[in-house]
Amino acid sequence: MLVQLRKERGLTNAGDYRLPAEYINRLILQSGLSTGAIKLVIYMFVVAALAAVLMYVIKGSLLYTALIFAFFLTIVPLLWLKFLRSRRQKKFGAQFPDALDIIVRSLRAGHPVPVAITMVGRELPDPCGTEFGIVADEVTYGADLESAMRNLYFRVGQDDLPLFVTAVAIQGST
Repeated sequence: MLVQLRKERGLTNAGDYRLPAEYINRLILQSGLSTGAIKLVIYMFVVAALAAVLMYVIKGSLLYTALIFAFFLTIVPLLWLKFLRSRRQKKFGAQFPDALDIIVRSLRAGHPVPVAITMVGRELPDPCGTEFGIVADEVTYGADLESAMRNLYFRVGQDDLPLFVTAVAIQGST
């Protein structure tokens, strides 16, 4: 399941980025886009081509057509991915207090941290539940808790996560 989720999110089986451009990879990953990078490029070309054809029909100028094609091929996908990332981070931020509440209640009940994280993955919807489920799977398949939590931060990019990751790392070391 972990490998399948990584592939859907545009990562390799080991969890590394697929594309050589780190910023684009991180943007795709943090936006929660489940289509692969190749499908994204195909969609970008199709939308850019349609916009260019429409501009050519309206204006009849190859210069405007080329400018619109370049704009829809570069700027529009970046803006769209930034919008998706922002929306996903807001959803995650809204669900994060509930996740912390589940973790605190589970720890008070005597469960270890990985079990508490697994409970968050089961109880909350996407994006918080999915991301904590990936953390639980990473820990289950041999990753240490601190690196799995750092991977969570890189996948989500939420501003509140570094403090939580540090707290979990300190708790794990004590």
